[in-house]
Amino acid sequence: MALAESKPGKAMHPTEARPAATQEAEAEVIYQRLDDLPRRTPVVTFALVALISAIAGLQYFLAGGHLDGSDPAAGFVGWALGAKVPSLVAQGEWWRLVTASFLHATWLHLSLNVFGLLFLGWMTESYFGRMRTVLIFVLTAVCGTAVSYALTPRVSLGASTGIMGLFGALVVHHFENRRILPERSRQIYPVLLVMLFVQVVVDRVVPRTDAFAHLGGLAGGMLLGGLMEGRLAWSHFRSREWLPLPITLAASVGLIGYGIFGLATTLPQRADLFRAARTSDPTVQADILQRVAERNPRFTELTLQVVEMLRQQGRHDEAARLIQKLPGRAQGASLPQEQQGKLEQVATDFVERGKRAMDQGRFEEALIDFRRAGVLSSDPSLRSTAYNDHAWVLAEHLRRDLAEAERYAISAAILAPKSSVIADTVAWVYYRQGRYKEALFRQLEAMKLAEAEASGFQRRAMGSAEAAELPYHLGVIYEKLGRRGEAVAAYNRACEMRRPYPEAETGISRLAPPTPAPVVPLGPRPPLDPNLDPAIRRGIL
Repeated sequence: MALAESKPGKAMHPTEARPAATQEAEAEVIYQRLDDLPRRTPVVTFALVALISAIAGLQYFLAGGHLDGSDPAAGFVGWALGAKVPSLVAQGEWWRLVTASFLHATWLHLSLNVFGLLFLGWMTESYFGRMRTVLIFVLTAVCGTAVSYALTPRVSLGASTGIMGLFGALVVHHFENRRILPERSRQIYPVLLVMLFVQVVVDRVVPRTDAFAHLGGLAGGMLLGGLMEGRLAWSHFRSREWLPLPITLAASVGLIGYGIFGLATTLPQRADLFRAARTSDPTVQADILQRVAERNPRFTELTLQVVEMLRQQGRHDEAARLIQKLPGRAQGASLPQEQQGKLEQVATDFVERGKRAMDQGRFEEALIDFRRAGVLSSDPSLRSTAYNDHAWVLAEHLRRDLAEAERYAISAAILAPKSSVIADTVAWVYYRQGRYKEALFRQLEAMKLAEAEASGFQRRAMGSAEAAELPYHLGVIYEKLGRRGEAVAAYNRACEMRRPYPEAETGISRLAPPTPAPVVPLGPRPPLDPNLDPAIRRGIL
């Protein structure tokens, strides 16, 4: 009767003629068969585990026996074999969005992903079938890596993106079919939710995990789980899949082929990375990688790694030349925290080198180092120090380019407006320019800031001997303005803070020469006692 009532011209699913109770009974039988998971061989899951394990072994061999995230050699091999390296993806190597999920950084990383793949892949293969498991893993792996590339500039790799896709598909599958799943399968659903919560916590706590990749893979898996039918689909929920298997399978095969083709065509260009990974001499390794970075300056991650290696070897000038080849402001805030940290370390080295050169009288070298530090650093404190020292060398030691010194000093004051040292430098630049009234205003401001810092870290670090320069400079400015009494008072204060302080003492003697002691007139000589022995009298006389 149901067949007679159907509309003409519309194809009817065979199960539509059966009562709903019969359909539910069949679904119950189907899922009772699926519930016996241990008896089903997860061929695809085992194949994926074998594939990523074999690739990890290849990484270990090419890295000269290293697969450790703390060893740069393992990182070089991962970059060459297709990790998600944002600067290379931006240059057109989009195939890395496919290959990144088949690589791993450490043995622990591999072990955790193998465990997750065995647990989740086994269930996914049982509920969705082998082909759908392949395409869920591949599509969600690419989706997660793409989200990671769009939202974070960090290098990333690992199968966890595809594993999170399996996770999402299972969560949606078990939620949609919670009324007809057998008891054992329903008990898995809370376990999946607990595992998902734990993964979210780990992503928040462990800084090395790529939370955006996991989020993208999970979202892609949930979407695919809602668009695809489970294995031996029960037609009383829907008569056909929203996302047919042939289309998605073709897309998965095409993506895998694209990844293999991209890797094969670029491997010859990465041969030097493999050579560097297998070299045990750090100097030779740095030389090889430096040539690679010079050929491709837009390979930002490699450039920064080489800069760090050169810094550790004391080759600061080479590191600076390499950094200067970075395109635009690549060393700015667009870099991830760990890469920006490398630039901050280099900038700190240049500030320290500049201070040593300044102390040794090599002022031109000091200027170069301070200028490099100011360009590299994004830390306001470090940049203000570099700018301030640059201005001080020009104004005090070289006494030239005073307009440039003023620009650097003012820039430092903008970055650190409450620093008495920087305010003192600004005042001294004005003094060298002959702008004594402006210099006095700034110097008094520096003295006020110094009083505010009296119990702070900067004052303790600077010490009273260095802080004595502030009142000394104030005395020099007062003297130029003809205010002798105030100048002497400032010089005296400087002498109280530093002993000896020849310059301040000279200023005091120049402005307030010592007053000669008054001559006291001698009175009449008292008479001698006549009873004294003549010898004693002669001695006294």
